[in-house]
Amino acid sequence: MTGSLSTDPLFKGLTRPPLMLGVSYPYAVFNFMITMIAFIYAPPGGYKFLALSGLFIIHAIGYYFCSREPLFMEIFQLKMQKCSMARKNKHFHGANSYDVLI
Repeated sequence: MTGSLSTDPLFKGLTRPPLMLGVSYPYAVFNFMITMIAFIYAPPGGYKFLALSGLFIIHAIGYYFCSREPLFMEIFQLKMQKCSMARKNKHFHGANSYDVLI
C-alpha cells in the first residue's frame, strides 16, 4: 500500500492515557466533585436524584470529548495555566492580549 500508515495496537495502547469508564482520570475526578457538590447542596426529596443524574450527563460529555482526544482535559488545563487572558489589556489594546505568568 502506498501512502498509508499502519499502527500496532500495542503501541497505541501504550501511548494512550489510562481511562476510567471511557474518560480520563482528571475528568472523572472533576465529574465526581461537581456531582457531589450538587448532591450536597440539593434540598431533600427528588432533587437528590436529579443531582445524581447530572453525573451521567457530565460523563457523556466527557466520554464524547475523550473519544476524540483522550488527553483533552490535560490540554485544557495546560491552556488555562499558560494562556490566561488579561481582561484589562483587551480594553487598552482593542484585542485579546494574554498575560505572561511567572
